[in-house]
Amino acid sequence: MVAGLHEIVVALKEKEMKKIDAQEIIRKRHELNLTQEEFAHKLGVTMATLQRWEMGKHTPSPMAARLLRRAISGY
Repeated sequence: MVAGLHEIVVALKEKEMKKIDAQEIIRKRHELNLTQEEFAHKLGVTMATLQRWEMGKHTPSPMAARLLRRAISGY
């Protein structure tokens, strides 16, 4: 029982740490029907940061990716 729970926790952590690519960010923003400005505000980042993520110039850090995944799933 404990081993199975451990495997689930590890799998969830690995999923959270996976990098988010530009297309995933764009797709989620479109699904939510938000402008870049609205989405950036909801995520607590500047619009310039969101634009860099969406253009693939930068990727969210592991911590930002985790927060982004949580924010996206909460909408």
